[in-house]
Amino acid sequence: MEYLAGARLPVPRYIATAAGQRYAIAEGRAFWLSRELSGHHFAQFRGPAGLQQVERLATCLGEVHQVLVRAPNPQRFPVFRDSAEHLLATLLDRETPFDVDRLQRLRSQVASVAALPKQLIHRDFHRGNALFTGEAASGLLDFDLVHEGPRLFDICYCASGVLSESFREAGYAEYWLTVLETIFRAYGRTAGLSTQERSLAWSMLITIELICMKSYLETQALDAARLNEGMLFWFEDHRSEIEAAIAGCA
Repeated sequence: MEYLAGARLPVPRYIATAAGQRYAIAEGRAFWLSRELSGHHFAQFRGPAGLQQVERLATCLGEVHQVLVRAPNPQRFPVFRDSAEHLLATLLDRETPFDVDRLQRLRSQVASVAALPKQLIHRDFHRGNALFTGEAASGLLDFDLVHEGPRLFDICYCASGVLSESFREAGYAEYWLTVLETIFRAYGRTAGLSTQERSLAWSMLITIELICMKSYLETQALDAARLNEGMLFWFEDHRSEIEAAIAGCA
């Protein structure tokens, strides 16, 4: 966090303990305090104003990645290793409430994202973890899940998070295609995007939904798991539109 602050990102700064330390240990857990950051979270994105806001959010993500790519000691962080192939095999190898036939069909469609270059990523970047004051980002939160992984994960996770909030709302998924295009255009303008990253974006979206389905199934949050299953198959059914939206912002 001190590295990020030194790079002029608006992240929380620790308040030292009475012993002058950055954090305290109690019962095997680490705790630290910081002052509240100013600003507000964007509301769920809707209409032209929503697209302007999501553009700022994606620009902010690009700026975060440009700082994280130079961060020291990336080997100290967990490595992103999830793959659609392994996630599908895990889901199909147990009793599941999901549509098994459709999951089987996905196995031949999803490409591996393992070859993507890795750097430190936020791993939980969504609108709730960014604060804005006017046009400027004034707070970036929750870096406790930082991983070494493909930056495409953060981009697609941010995009899928927007859809998940309103997926069951009539017409929102169609509007989301423009949100997706806006995110990729703004991010690419800020941090650049390779042809490989664009070509694997659909597979990364699928991988993220499988991660969520597996996690929610394990915690018995079945309604959330069903939501992600619905998004998964919507991504499958609308692959051409998704890939066209991403290609269109090159």
